[in-house]
Amino acid sequence: MGNPGLSLGVNTGNLGVGGGGGGVGAVVAGAGASPKDYEIPQPQPLNGQMDSQIDGISYLTFSPTADFLAASSWDGHVRCWQVGQETLLKATIQHQQPVLSCCWSVDGSKLFSGSADKQAKMLDLSTGQQMQVAQHDGPISVTRFVASPQAQLLVTASWDKTIKVTPPLPPSLPFPTLLH
Repeated sequence: MGNPGLSLGVNTGNLGVGGGGGGVGAVVAGAGASPKDYEIPQPQPLNGQMDSQIDGISYLTFSPTADFLAASSWDGHVRCWQVGQETLLKATIQHQQPVLSCCWSVDGSKLFSGSADKQAKMLDLSTGQQMQVAQHDGPISVTRFVASPQAQLLVTASWDKTIKVTPPLPPSLPFPTLLH
């Protein structure tokens, strides 16, 4: 049996996901442009460590500023690929449970994830450093980065029926928890 994979198609705002074999494929095109295929191979060693096989993908997001594609997965990882002439696995975030959501900072320098392990993590792509930035009492199902002239915040929503608003770095003062 071949390696499980994922096929992704993006064309003029439409997104399609389907099964495939041996890797992840991406088709990207803007309005009026011809689609371009990117082959994203099965996980390769990153920093000398072999990554596990990709399980079901829970969320996909493209960087707002670079040719990076991030995919959160039921196997407890977020994988970030640099797509282009040669597709490379750039970084991963690892959780103890399935990862349900991921998002980018506005400048594309940080990748955030929310997991069934009740943690939200941040990966700084320039340094490779990861840190926990939020905690809930239930699985985190949604992560969104919100930027305004006054602040840049990470918003997380959880199956514990709360929404938490935190700065993207560990807070020095507690931020509000909104109850549903």
